Amino acid sequence: MSLRDQWNQKGCAGFVEKRQLLMTFQAFHPQQCCTLLLQSKKEEVAPVWFSLLASEEQEGDAPLPQIPSSYLRLKDGNVPVSFIQKYLMKKLDLNSEAEVEIRCMGRPVIPTLLLRNLVDQWLQTAPKPEQVPVSAGCSAKDFVMVLAYARKVPNP
Repeated sequence: MSLRDQWNQKGCAGFVEKRQLLMTFQAFHPQQCCTLLLQSKKEEVAPVWFSLLASEEQEGDAPLPQIPSSYLRLKDGNVPVSFIQKYLMKKLDLNSEAEVEIRCMGRPVIPTLLLRNLVDQWLQTAPKPEQVPVSAGCSAKDFVMVLAYARKVPNP
């Protein structure tokens, strides 16, 4: 029975049971794991982990600095990307969230896009690494969505 079949067979079983199921596999595709988890929680409130990094290619006179906490978790992925812009506005003491542009994989992100939909897009377009043996307690930094932010440059 495939991982997907076993996962779906669990239905609405607790996360712990599904995690134990995943841990029974010696090696699996990490993004497949993320996809299965998101699919099972589509309509539920699902947390989203991501990294916020100041863009290295910022234009203008005053580039935005890196915030101290680059890894973040939102308990509800059903919030728009503008929620992240507001967070950055407060952390960086800006006048408006419109001053911040969010990018994912080099492309600007529409502020009204739901974060869970952005995760879906990231999973579909992110490069597919080879199967990597993963064990409990190992770092997930290579499998976390990275969002870059910069000061939005006004169009002339």
